[in-house]
Amino acid sequence: MRFTYEANLPRVVFGAGSFASLPEEIDRLSAKRILIVSTPGRSGVVERAAELLGDRLGGTFNEAVVHVPEEVAARAIIAAASARADAILSIGGGSAIGVSKAIAMATNLPIVAVPST
Repeated sequence: MRFTYEANLPRVVFGAGSFASLPEEIDRLSAKRILIVSTPGRSGVVERAAELLGDRLGGTFNEAVVHVPEEVAARAIIAAASARADAILSIGGGSAIGVSKAIAMATNLPIVAVPST
């Protein structure tokens, strides 16, 4: 039996000051319009990310909640389409990452995650 297996491993950037490299990580994806996904309590970090992204910020979705209810996922997918996003920036814990994965499953958009937990 013969087969080929190729893995698409995630890239992890870790360490003090890593958040400042966010524009370079977005550049690696050749992304031009980013949707930031977060929970309402992450507004300070979202504002900082928006500053780093500049004109690449397509929009924000700050309605992420635990267990990703269907209606939240549906609104997030609409937000990504409205923003004409070509990538998702997930900021926060499992709720934001879960919503980002729901968008990615529906749209095939890549995710850059800035986990907080």
